[in-house]
Amino acid sequence: MNFYLSFSPHTPMIVDGQLTFNVMMLMSGIVWLAIPITYFVKLVVEKRRDAKENEEE
Repeated sequence: MNFYLSFSPHTPMIVDGQLTFNVMMLMSGIVWLAIPITYFVKLVVEKRRDAKENEEE
């Protein structure tokens, strides 16, 4: 088995109706991007909420 071909970004995600390892790499990449994005959104929402509370006082 050729190691380069098994982890190459040029191999298809679906072969003969079955998912390949590239789908796993895609999903893990999406998770690693989603975690910081949700943290950033949480910080922005909290800052807006705090600013709105300070305006009301």
